[in-house]
Amino acid sequence: MIWLAAFGGAGPISSTGKAIATVTIGSYNFKLYKGPNGSTTVFSFGATKTITNFSADLLDFLTKKQAFASSQYLTTSEAGTEPFTGSNAKMTVSSYSAAVEY
Repeated sequence: MIWLAAFGGAGPISSTGKAIATVTIGSYNFKLYKGPNGSTTVFSFGATKTITNFSADLLDFLTKKQAFASSQYLTTSEAGTEPFTGSNAKMTVSSYSAAVEY
């Protein structure tokens, strides 16, 4: 999961509630969290400040720094919000694209 911003107290999936590392991917700084969602291990990148335009190679980072097998498959790509608290929230996206290279 890539969190470009977090508002209202929502947080990423984590085994400990704490980041396992602070990382730089491209020109972006993130706190990296790792935790289970059922039997799936989830890596969550939480931006240290709000990002409004994002592009980066996450596979390179995960294979070199987190022992993530390069033979793994991306099965889903999604974008959106996760309502947590409040009302009348609005998310506007002028453009969205994803490129998967193998």
